[in-house]
Amino acid sequence: ALGSVFLVWQKNVINSFFVLGGVEVPVWESPKLRPVVFNLVDFGGVGDGVALNTMAFEKAISVISKFGDKGGAQLNVPPGFWLTSPFNLTSHMTLFLAHDAVILAIQDENYWPLMPALPSYGHGREHPGPRYGSLIHGQHLKDVVITGDGTVAYDMCIRYFQLTLISALGY
Repeated sequence: ALGSVFLVWQKNVINSFFVLGGVEVPVWESPKLRPVVFNLVDFGGVGDGVALNTMAFEKAISVISKFGDKGGAQLNVPPGFWLTSPFNLTSHMTLFLAHDAVILAIQDENYWPLMPALPSYGHGREHPGPRYGSLIHGQHLKDVVITGDGTVAYDMCIRYFQLTLISALGY
């Protein structure tokens, strides 16, 4: 039965497009830029724009961290809308965003970690106290690549400035 499903699928691929019910959908092939490649979906990621994918990113990156001495590893984010709160990268990794892959920053500031002000910003120049962390973060990393035709929709910065303008942050 599996062989017949494959043959039906193979017959429906025309010029790198998958034909599904008369609608052509591009077939996405995962590039291999590192010796080991993972897909966010394999770690529970759901690209529907609703499900929170932070745990999927964290699980994948935790596994990737074990491949540093083997040339690193790659995390592919396939087409879809991948809602997430901030997460940390690891050294020796490639984060590949496929065409039509969008990493969406969650808008609820309760999910955003507060970090000490950076000395390079002039501690407390705008106001004393901490700042929100970045969506995709890493410290003291080596050999990190973020690439692909996808998008990171980082609208939290807009929310931050809205809160700052109305003095609602309180720090």
